[in-house]
Amino acid sequence: MTRFQPTRLDRTQDLVAVPPLAALTVPQVNEALMGAGLLLGDILGDPAGLAVLAEVDGTPLGAGVMLPWGTAVDVTFEVPPPPSTTSTTTTTIV
Repeated sequence: MTRFQPTRLDRTQDLVAVPPLAALTVPQVNEALMGAGLLLGDILGDPAGLAVLAEVDGTPLGAGVMLPWGTAVDVTFEVPPPPSTTSTTTTTIV
């Protein structure tokens, strides 16, 4: 995975909005952040999972929060639990 390395020439805005990241994979989060002018910081949790938390300097973020262009966003990933295994078998008594 290639991480975006912004340069002064790339910068188009001073502040950019954090894109929606919930339930995205690591590559999807990286692409979304790059598209917004932000960087993927630390990957926390299980990178095989889905994004459950985005933070900057330990402060949780939500989609739409404005950050300085080029800010690194740390993202925590978690594998969702397996689906419930409730039986769908019915018994008929005669």
